[in-house]
Amino acid sequence: MEGNKFNFSEEKNLNKEKKVEETKEAVTANPAGLIAAIKHFFTELLDFRHDTDRDATIQAIKGDIPFKGATAWILICSIFVASIGLNANSTAVVIGAMLISPLMGPILGIGLSVSINDIDTLRKSLVNFAVMILLSVLTAFLFFWFFPLSEESSELLARTKPDIRDVLIAFFGGLALIIARTKKGTIASVIFGVAIATALMPPLCTVGYGLSVALEDDFTKGTRYALGAMYLFTINTIFIALATFLVLKVLDFPMLKYANSAKRRRTSRIAMFLAIIVMIPAIWTFVKVLNESRFERDAKNFINRELSALPHADYIIKNSSFKYSEDENVLSSIELNTFGLDVIPESTTALLKERLKNYNALKNTNLILHQNRNKNIDNLKHMEQIRYRDSLDILSQSDKIVFLENKLKSLSKLEKQQIPFDELTKEVQINYEAVSRLSYSTVLTSNFSKTDTLSVFTVKWNKKAIKAADILKQQDKLGRWLKQRFKLDSLVVNQE
Repeated sequence: MEGNKFNFSEEKNLNKEKKVEETKEAVTANPAGLIAAIKHFFTELLDFRHDTDRDATIQAIKGDIPFKGATAWILICSIFVASIGLNANSTAVVIGAMLISPLMGPILGIGLSVSINDIDTLRKSLVNFAVMILLSVLTAFLFFWFFPLSEESSELLARTKPDIRDVLIAFFGGLALIIARTKKGTIASVIFGVAIATALMPPLCTVGYGLSVALEDDFTKGTRYALGAMYLFTINTIFIALATFLVLKVLDFPMLKYANSAKRRRTSRIAMFLAIIVMIPAIWTFVKVLNESRFERDAKNFINRELSALPHADYIIKNSSFKYSEDENVLSSIELNTFGLDVIPESTTALLKERLKNYNALKNTNLILHQNRNKNIDNLKHMEQIRYRDSLDILSQSDKIVFLENKLKSLSKLEKQQIPFDELTKEVQINYEAVSRLSYSTVLTSNFSKTDTLSVFTVKWNKKAIKAADILKQQDKLGRWLKQRFKLDSLVVNQE
């Protein structure tokens, strides 16, 4: 029996080896077969068309478009939660608000309606999209109107200036979202993840914050915040809708059929026109943000690499800045500030300007140097002041307060221990005529477990005006008087 088992196992191994050899020979004889096999493997791996439920997807997207009743209240509550998170600078709270937010519905509806020529759904999506924005911004505005920020949080400021990463997040997040929506048995976790990644709610909250700042405090700054946040929201909206449109076209969702062929053609043209309208700003936005991101990258590289050889390079790099210009008639700029340090020679400036051309995104950039050419400046004193200022800048605002409070306490304690010495000498001179000299000092003493401050008085007696036997008695009397006069816990009176 055991011999049969061994023979069977051995035969099985021989068959496996034979198949492997046959496969190798087939691949060698027919390389096209290998390519076809690899192509088939990746097609099966990446093709999601067979797992699509078209009718259920269209019904689900249309069902999420309306904003009324419970959905409107959920939106209001989620906007409040997101605003509180931005106010408290809490990432966790902002993420929680994204999870309960129903903002995706109208955006997916726009992409769906354009892709299948459904003009009625497009109309409903645009109306509800406008209601969504109005309700969100109004809610956030009221929150920040009644609960203004004590200081601008990093969570809030991060939503005022989009970059290329926001474009990519919106587009690929939109792809993941619509692919999950079209799958049989929707992947809810993907939808939640996209809600967090694309971050539609924080920009709308920031728009509300910017409007409240513009009306109450600083119109220019508030308007800049509001426009920057609305720009980020627009980017997310456009690229999510664009991703939806592209995926549904790839999946070949059925176009809506109209009984009237003229109406069908007209609707198809309108849908195509809207698709082009969406594509144009999407491409323009992508190119614009990409150019700005490239400029910022090259500007940082130029500052860190090219300025490292300058005298006081660390300080100049730290205080340099750059500004990107979208206007073709206005050059972007990099500004260097020496703040009274050694003047950078013209030859070095010319060399730096020449090296700007080595960076593709900086070829049309203006290099500006701000430097004090006054030769009479006290550089040593200036550097000391700069070092002191920079050391304070390292501390946060709250740390500064704590630091100054502790300083005030220590100074107050020293002030209490100070004795009005001029007044004391006059009183001692009147009451103790035999004292020819009086000294006072404060001594710190420690037994290695506790540190105390001790007041020490040193007296020189005029031995012609007092008997030697009376000196100790008068010295003890002087000590008791000083202790009572200045409310001292402990003191020492020594004889010189």
